[in-house]
Amino acid sequence: MRATSLQLKQTISFLESAENTIYRATIKALLALRLKYLNLPGVARYKALGSLRLCREVCAVLEQLDMQAFIVGGFAHDLKTGRITRYHNDIDLSLLDRGVRRELAALFRNVGFEVVEHGATTRLTKRGRSLDLFFWQKCGDGSCQTCQEEIMVRMPLACFGSENLSFWGEDYPVASDECLVFTDHYVYKPASKAFVARLKQGLGTSFEHTESEAHMVVRVHEYRLK
Repeated sequence: MRATSLQLKQTISFLESAENTIYRATIKALLALRLKYLNLPGVARYKALGSLRLCREVCAVLEQLDMQAFIVGGFAHDLKTGRITRYHNDIDLSLLDRGVRRELAALFRNVGFEVVEHGATTRLTKRGRSLDLFFWQKCGDGSCQTCQEEIMVRMPLACFGSENLSFWGEDYPVASDECLVFTDHYVYKPASKAFVARLKQGLGTSFEHTESEAHMVVRVHEYRLK
């Protein structure tokens, strides 16, 4: 009787393990198909239109408050190359923190956004599209800094800026090459890393980079113009 019970338990355990394996493989295959679908040129372009529309809406609100923001991350790379290379989950915007983040969150909620704050980032979501606001702190020595994922980046305020690029008939503020290069510590996708590497070659030796540790936890990357 005990042998039969043990055999039954082993059989159930095997079936559960096999089912879990099949389940995981099915989910993985479905996610791969979804990613392939989203990266189809027509689909990626359609999704990008919605995200850029949201970006213009957010920037319009910030401009009324005299807060200048500009696009960073994967969307900035595509706007600089003049074409949508892949599907992007969201748009990233950088701006200086003026101590009104709580007021900004309330303002965006009042105009229909879902707002989630985490660390130095505020995520805004509306109509199924998301946009992340990355806040930088202004330092007294003419530089600014931000900290994400235990990595701090510090750069001159002169590099914390943008250029206006025309894309699909609209103008967008896109981060300077220096800003994109100096924040490559937050870039992980191989294609994006390669794009930033090309920008870095274009900058040549116009800056110097030092790396250190602070409080034994945060890795600090500091950039200075020569």
